[in-house]
Amino acid sequence: MQIKRLTDEERRSCHSHFRKNDLFRHWIPILSDIENEITHMDAISLWHNANRVLQQLRAETDFRDEQIVYIHSEMARNDNGPCLTSIMAIVTTCLMNAAEEGHEEEDIPNDAICIAIMRIYEKDKLFNALLEEFFRRKIGNDGKKVVITPSDPMTQNISLDDMDDVAKREVESYRDKVLDLTKGLKVYFTDWDCWQELWTQICMDAELVNLLKKIDPRKNEWGLNQKMICNVIGIYIEVFEMRTPINTIKNALSTKQLSSYISNHRGFDTSDTAINQEQYTKIKNLIKGIS
Repeated sequence: MQIKRLTDEERRSCHSHFRKNDLFRHWIPILSDIENEITHMDAISLWHNANRVLQQLRAETDFRDEQIVYIHSEMARNDNGPCLTSIMAIVTTCLMNAAEEGHEEEDIPNDAICIAIMRIYEKDKLFNALLEEFFRRKIGNDGKKVVITPSDPMTQNISLDDMDDVAKREVESYRDKVLDLTKGLKVYFTDWDCWQELWTQICMDAELVNLLKKIDPRKNEWGLNQKMICNVIGIYIEVFEMRTPINTIKNALSTKQLSSYISNHRGFDTSDTAINQEQYTKIKNLIKGIS
């Protein structure tokens, strides 16, 4: 996993997705303060990358403390500087937030992951300074005590209620458009609620919804990332081990030649595939999570 710097449009979308999150709002001023002189990356990009780490962790059910060491090592191959340190500080507080108020001293399932991160950054001055500043800020801009609602990122997926109205309308708009474009699949995708929930989850993911907005192939009649939608169909068929011929699925969608986008959904870096390996894994895990 490489650290990703968001575009202007991606930052706008992510901000709408994240701004109702207590931890996000608490971290934003801290991360913004160190952008110009230390990280040289905006706060929203840092938070987005921390979310990607948590998504990868959530996809694993065993030995997550080992998994975080692996994820960190892979990220460090490309960027072992202040950005990675900041991302891991965010991840740590998100994992720690699983403890309910008044029970902070009790063991929680995420303790082993936090300890693994702490061992890596035990003597890192920036990491420790970020955590110190995070816990030091107890009063908000409104003069009231900061309250952060406990939540466990290893068990809780984001929902529409976690977004502001702008982001919520965007999610529903793009989801409904995809469902309309793929309505011919209802006869083959018998659990249509599962297909609908999948696209709700995809459109709530800032990275994936921005990929969906990219018109590919250019000037296609869907006005969206037709290639990506077909790739997702291919993953869906793969996960559920459907035996319906690909050409039959294609005919339910369009008269155009889309079969290769469906069948070659793992052809990363080819003209058939709009997604990369990491996005493929994310979508596959989303399908497994709702099936």
